[in-house]
Amino acid sequence: MIPNISKKTVYITISVISFIIGSLFGTGIIWQKKRIELEEIRQISELRKEIDRNLYNLIDLSGKYVTADNNYKITKQYAYSKEAYQVKIRMDMIKDNFIALEQKLAMLENRKPRPMPDLYPPRYAQPPTELNIR
Repeated sequence: MIPNISKKTVYITISVISFIIGSLFGTGIIWQKKRIELEEIRQISELRKEIDRNLYNLIDLSGKYVTADNNYKITKQYAYSKEAYQVKIRMDMIKDNFIALEQKLAMLENRKPRPMPDLYPPRYAQPPTELNIR
């Protein structure tokens, strides 16, 4: 047999269930979680763009460094040595910025930070001396 349930109990039950469903799907937990995930994705995207800009600037500056260093080797003028030194200082600042950005990105992605790629050209490049051809 179906027990006699008063209309008041039915209305209260429906109201409670509606409130729970509304809070979960309305402005509640599920949408807040999705919003947080989207915000995290946006931050990751911005950090990756900034890292790309830093790498592009490092590549550009390394070309300027090589040019200034080669000009110094040819002419032995102090101005070229000073220019190479100033470019190296800017490269070091960008490298520090890259490391900080990579640490933030690694924290957001729950991984270890990647090492900085070695974009510094050697000051006095030497040809390889120990090559073995097999």
